[in-house]
Amino acid sequence: MAEALIRGFERLISLKLYNVTILYTLLGRLISHCSLLEQLVLHLPDNYRGVIEINAPRLKSLDYTGSVWSISLKTVPLLAQLSLALTGGYILEAKPHYTRFFESFCALEHLHLDNYSVKVDDSGVPMALDNIDLEGSFGDTAFNNLSIIVIRSIRGTNPHMQQLKLILAESPTLMRIIIE
Repeated sequence: MAEALIRGFERLISLKLYNVTILYTLLGRLISHCSLLEQLVLHLPDNYRGVIEINAPRLKSLDYTGSVWSISLKTVPLLAQLSLALTGGYILEAKPHYTRFFESFCALEHLHLDNYSVKVDDSGVPMALDNIDLEGSFGDTAFNNLSIIVIRSIRGTNPHMQQLKLILAESPTLMRIIIE
């Protein structure tokens, strides 16, 4: 039945989904079945559960709003524009090898991070992560095509500032940094 629902989307080049309720497995299959997909906008509700695996070899632009726990980018070699508005945690704790999250973005030119590193305890105090070997885990990750980075609503815990510092250091063609 699920395959019948997906049929007809093979030629889709742009998909925009805002606050939809759909099984994560079906959503992942739908996206992966759109073999011509170049632009994807996913704005998931805060209570969304499950991990959406995205295999989209022609994807050039991704605008993702949702939990960092809910997305896994498997095959996105042409991804040039990435906008992440993460909720419910942050990439350093959700992805044990979080730099692998960035490794597949060799074509990345524009990176937009919104609400980045916002994790607070019950009293509203930012929580820090300790004992993270950022430089060691970054390995050979480089952003050779990254020319613009936009950072919005950042709270500068030390690990996140170190991660941003490494991203900037590994971006030899970076021309603009916008911090809002």
